[in-house]
Amino acid sequence: MDASLFLPACMCYLLFMNSKTYLEAKHERHKGPILRPFVLVFFALIALSACLGCSKTKRLPALEDLNLLLIVMDTVGSEHIGAYGKTPVGRNVSPQIDRLAAEGVLFKRAYAAAPWTMPSIASILTGQMPWRHGVMRPQNRLADDRVTLAELLKSRGYASAAVTSHMLLEKEYGLVQGFDKHWQVNQGLVHQNITSDLVSDTAIKWLQELFQEPQRPKFFLMLHYFDPHFNYREHPSFGFTQGYTGPFRGISKFTKLDRMKRSMTPADKDYIVGTYHEEIAFMDMQIGRVLAELENVGCASETLVIIVGDHGEGFMRHGYMGHTISLYDELIHVPLIFSLPGVIKPAIVTDLVHQVDIVPTLMDMSRHPGEDFSWDGVSLKTYLEGGRDLGLERVLFAELNFRQNLRKNAIIDGDYKLIHNISKNKKKLFDLKNDPEEQQPLRDKQSEIFKALSEKLARWEQQKKANNEVKTAPPRVKIDTEQLDQLKTLGYM
Repeated sequence: MDASLFLPACMCYLLFMNSKTYLEAKHERHKGPILRPFVLVFFALIALSACLGCSKTKRLPALEDLNLLLIVMDTVGSEHIGAYGKTPVGRNVSPQIDRLAAEGVLFKRAYAAAPWTMPSIASILTGQMPWRHGVMRPQNRLADDRVTLAELLKSRGYASAAVTSHMLLEKEYGLVQGFDKHWQVNQGLVHQNITSDLVSDTAIKWLQELFQEPQRPKFFLMLHYFDPHFNYREHPSFGFTQGYTGPFRGISKFTKLDRMKRSMTPADKDYIVGTYHEEIAFMDMQIGRVLAELENVGCASETLVIIVGDHGEGFMRHGYMGHTISLYDELIHVPLIFSLPGVIKPAIVTDLVHQVDIVPTLMDMSRHPGEDFSWDGVSLKTYLEGGRDLGLERVLFAELNFRQNLRKNAIIDGDYKLIHNISKNKKKLFDLKNDPEEQQPLRDKQSEIFKALSEKLARWEQQKKANNEVKTAPPRVKIDTEQLDQLKTLGYM
C-alpha cells in the first residue's frame, strides 16, 4: 500500500469497527464510552486531506539514476496532438503520445525558439536561444565550443546515441556533437522517404545491444522523427484521407504545392491536413514500438521520456504553407511532455514554458548541477515534482533570422504576443486568449500593453545586437549541389 494512504485506511477500518460496535451497543442499550461514527468520520477526513496534500509533491530521482529518452518530432505543432484537444473529432492521431501525456506532465503552453528545424533543435540541445548558439540559417553549423546535452550527460557517465532523419542533422552541422553513436537513417532525397520505422528499428537494435552488456551504464537516446514534414505521404491504414481524388494528391515538390495554394478548396485542405495527420499517426505508432521496447528490456520505470516538437506547420492559416515564414502560434506553439510513470504525477500545466527549459531542468535534477553555463531557459523541476501551475510572470521569446529580408522576433507575455517584423519595421499585437488563431491584430498602438511589450522586446533585441557585435561569426557548412536540391524541395531555399 502507498504510505500516503496508510493512515486514512486505518481510520476507515476503525470507523467501520466502531460503527459496528456503536450499533450493537445501541441495540443492547450499552452505556459505555463509545465514539459516535461522525466523530471518526471527521478525523478520517482530516487524515485523508493531510496525506493527499503531502502526496502532491514527490521528489524526483537524481538525473544519474535515470535513463533519458528524448523524442523530437519534426514539424509537429501542439494543435495536431490529441492530448492538446484540438484534433478533429473521431480522428485518433496520436494514441501513444496521448497515453504518455496522460501519465506525465503536459505543458499546455510550450513555445519553440524558432519556426524551423536547425535553430530549434540546437536550442533544445543547448538550452540557448538561436542568437546565442549561432545556428540561425541553413548554412550555419553549431560551433564546437557550444556545450550540448549529450556532452553534459557524457561527463556524467551516460552511454548515448542519436538516430536522426533529416539532412540538417548530419554530423557536419554539429547538432549531434557529443553522442557516442549517431545514425542518419534517410537515404537520397529525404522528402521522398518514409523513415519513422527506420528510426525505431535502429533505436530498438541499439537498446537490445546495450542491455546485453554486463556493466550497462545509464543511457541517453535521442530520436528525431521527420515524417510529418512535407511532403505528406498517405498511410491508408489510418483512413484520414479516404475518398479524395482532387488535384493535390501526390504532390512531391513544395514549390508546386506553394503555387497551387490559392486554388485550394476546403476539401483540398482537409486532404492535405489528413495526410499530415496520417504521417503523425504512423510516427506515433513507431514511437509506441520504442516505448514497448523499454518495457521489454525492463527499464521503463527508470527512463524519463521527454517528447517535444521542433516547430509546427502553416496550412494557410496566415496565407502560407510550410514553415520558416512567421512566428505565429501554428509554427511555434509546440507539444512538450515529460513522463516517468509512478514518479511524475499526471498534470496539465498552463504556465508559459520553452524549449530552452529542457537542459536546465535536467541539470537541476543532477547531483552535480554546478557547471557555470549560460542558459536562456529555466528549470521545470518544480512542475515535475508538484504538477501545478506556479503562476510565474514569465516572458518568452522566439526569433527568425532565415535570411536578410526575413527577420522577425516575438515576445509572449501572459495572454499577449507581439511580433516585430524587423525587415519591414512593423509590429503586430495579438490577444491569444480571445484570438488564439491570431487573425485580428489589436490596432491601438498607444495602449499600455503595446508599449510595455514593445519596450521589453526592444531591450531583448538590444541585448541580441550587443552580443552579435562581439561574437565571432558562426561557422558555416559548405552545401553541395545535392544538398541544395534537397533544401529547395523541402522549401528552405
